[in-house]
Amino acid sequence: MFFLLLLPAALAGEWAREPIDPKVPSDYSAYTLGFKHVRVGLFDDDVGVWSNVDVGTTPILFVLGVPNAHAKIGAVQSKVLDIAVTGAWHGYSLEKMGVDGGYLNVIPLGLTSSWSISRHLSIHAGASWLLADIKGQVGLDEIAGGLATAIGVDLSEELDSQLSEDGALYAGANVMLTQAHLGADWRFNRRDALVLQTNTFLYLSGTISGGYATEDDSLQAGATVHLKKPLTDQLQSVITVSWQFSWKHWYLRVGLPVPTKTIPLLWIPQAFELNYVF
Repeated sequence: MFFLLLLPAALAGEWAREPIDPKVPSDYSAYTLGFKHVRVGLFDDDVGVWSNVDVGTTPILFVLGVPNAHAKIGAVQSKVLDIAVTGAWHGYSLEKMGVDGGYLNVIPLGLTSSWSISRHLSIHAGASWLLADIKGQVGLDEIAGGLATAIGVDLSEELDSQLSEDGALYAGANVMLTQAHLGADWRFNRRDALVLQTNTFLYLSGTISGGYATEDDSLQAGATVHLKKPLTDQLQSVITVSWQFSWKHWYLRVGLPVPTKTIPLLWIPQAFELNYVF
């Protein structure tokens, strides 16, 4: 019903009659912004420092106390196929969780390909690896809570099953989460397109190590836990369907999530975007 109400208005307008641009530089594609172009958005702000390199940040995360930066490099740029390498850094303080000096660094690294099949259809596919490093004297609850905040996966059951919840783990953690990305956009005209995006969490691995002590100090020993957890049985996915408007300077994406066993709120930046490019 949402798209049926939107469709008549979306297909009207002078800009819709312009030639279709198959390489709109969207966040889920391998297409870069372009040299000296600036994009100010609802979630991300970016600048093209070279013809194939964008750098930027997500200002709203700074408001939440999370410094961050990201970049996209167009490694392959051709008429039909583009491939980009992406990287980012997010910092999370664990002070508010009661961990003095505790800090969580998250470094997402990714690879995205965009295949322009025709003037109307493009397919976008790729993978990313989220590397999380926790430092500080942290317990199991703090490790699980920090990772849930940073990468959206609750590890509390995994940790409790391998280390007694009666003690405290004074250590750090190194965790990697593997994700698969898939997108498609069908362009009706220069301005209007229907966009499908999926983001699926596939595999979780990592190491938690350090000194482990029970609450009464009757046992103190070194402990190392290696995590290897396929997530395909849970199929935690974020799937969205959106309508995309692309004007000369403005870009708007409005959509809804497809009901799945998904992580709350992660669908919002995938389904919605508003930015201005100059």
